[in-house]
Amino acid sequence: MVIRPYKRGDEEGIVRLRRSVFGDIDPYKATVECWKWEFREIPSGSPIIVVAEEGREIVGHYGLLPMTLCHRGKEQPFGLAVDLMVHPLYRRRGLFVNMYKEVEKEAREQGLAGILGFPNERTLPTYKNRLGWKHLMDLSLFFATNPNFLLSYIKGYKTTSSLPTYQRYKSREIIFETISRFENAIIPLDSGALPYSFLKRDPDYLNWRYIRPRWYSYRCYRILFGKELLGYFVIRNYPKKGLWFAVLMDIFPFPLIDRETTKRVFKEILAMLKGYNIVGLIFSDSIGFFKKFLDPGIRIPSLLNPRPWHVGWRDLRDGSGLVSEDLYLTFGDGDIL
Repeated sequence: MVIRPYKRGDEEGIVRLRRSVFGDIDPYKATVECWKWEFREIPSGSPIIVVAEEGREIVGHYGLLPMTLCHRGKEQPFGLAVDLMVHPLYRRRGLFVNMYKEVEKEAREQGLAGILGFPNERTLPTYKNRLGWKHLMDLSLFFATNPNFLLSYIKGYKTTSSLPTYQRYKSREIIFETISRFENAIIPLDSGALPYSFLKRDPDYLNWRYIRPRWYSYRCYRILFGKELLGYFVIRNYPKKGLWFAVLMDIFPFPLIDRETTKRVFKEILAMLKGYNIVGLIFSDSIGFFKKFLDPGIRIPSLLNPRPWHVGWRDLRDGSGLVSEDLYLTFGDGDIL
């Protein structure tokens, strides 16, 4: 068994491994095109990739995507842990831990401030107890349903959702317009000037993240208040078990001008998406920004969440560690895992 850095030509073996580990859960991820988008086309730098090889077959994979964290008013480079995979026949042999150690070693050599990740139930104890990670928080899952759909569902009627295809949505004061490209970001709020910690979203990152992967059916909107640009949000829609879901993937910059304006924006997003059976919102709220003044829907308790989103952090610099009280993340920060 050899654990080594990625080299050109490994992607075919990596994709075969992904099919073995995840099957058809996300068919788009099991393509070379998607892998190249995620690891070669990312505009923020070169990723760190380690593979485990047995003979000529890749049986393990661990990656770090280079990102920038706006942390308490300063920008710091860090790695987003993605695509931890071990072939079912090679588990319980220490591959996960050994691959991670190689990844962390390289991250330290590159001067990264830390590693952010979204461990699942199985890997979280190992990250905490053996690898020195801090469990920061869990992302909160909220959902809202179309009242007509809910009533029909309770009565046992089959419903056909009237899916919104909005290119432009207008309320009394707020306008949402679809965009095919991010041309700018709102610099003062998105450059680390706020006393919160969040991923930096510049146009290069946003176009790579939400415009380029057309297979995910993201719909991107800009938010206008009159003629003033307030920010952006991203919706992902998809069918599952005969129902149509819409998930609010991302909304930025954070916060949107002020609390009252943010409240109006959320209210209108839910109104725009009323044609879907179920609308989901997944984000962190340890700082209490949302729960104090928003009612985004019904919150799913962590124990009932079918896919808990744990958030972990490995500090690689003394004194640069994240704290949950000021960290803000959305579903979009972890969707490509």
